[in-house]
Amino acid sequence: NVIGTLLRQLREVNDHIKVSYVPKKDVMNVMLRYTTEYLPYNSLIITDGNKSITLNYDDLYIRDTTDFEYMSVNGYFPVKGNDLQAKLASAIRYIMVDEHPVVYVSTGFSEYTIPNALINKVYNTNIELIYIDLDSSEYIPENAASLIIAGPLADLSDNAYKVVLDYLENGGDAIFLFSATTDDDMKNYESLAAWYGLNVEEGIVLETEENKYYMCQWYIIPELINSVVTDSIIE
Repeated sequence: NVIGTLLRQLREVNDHIKVSYVPKKDVMNVMLRYTTEYLPYNSLIITDGNKSITLNYDDLYIRDTTDFEYMSVNGYFPVKGNDLQAKLASAIRYIMVDEHPVVYVSTGFSEYTIPNALINKVYNTNIELIYIDLDSSEYIPENAASLIIAGPLADLSDNAYKVVLDYLENGGDAIFLFSATTDDDMKNYESLAAWYGLNVEEGIVLETEENKYYMCQWYIIPELINSVVTDSIIE
């Protein structure tokens, strides 16, 4: 009802916006036309015929992730509000605007595939993701808002190392997500870490308090504390 009311209001104030409801029998075909992500019923697809973006129904509501008693009884956290209007407005802006901040995602070094759910969350903030092969590139494009290297299982090549270092030295922003499952020598990544003043030590961190790890002492559970800063992360 909340979604339907908002869509009716949008349609009433702007005749450029068309709203269509997909019959249940056609949901799968329509979904596959726009995304590889599974969308539950009541999800939204916003499109201008060329570009499209999806809003997963499960992401439209803000839940109270501190109410574990409710969670244990019902299997999900209770709803304490919705973020529908802001996310729908952001999605419409994404469709309308031709140029967006660009985040480049590294490929070619056995990186993890970024899941569609996360990609859609990025698009919902009007950021465009472009994949880049660092090994065959001479530089990171000037329009890069950031560079993501997600869980590489192989070290950077010498060329890729130079490209990334030049980018960082010229004020570039980067997000490195590392996996602990690789046995490869990661000397170039360690050199980049050293450029930031970080030293990489071999070893493992163990937790000694049973309530702070899950099954294994190296499977450490982070302590999430509610605050203005962390609420969105906890969600």
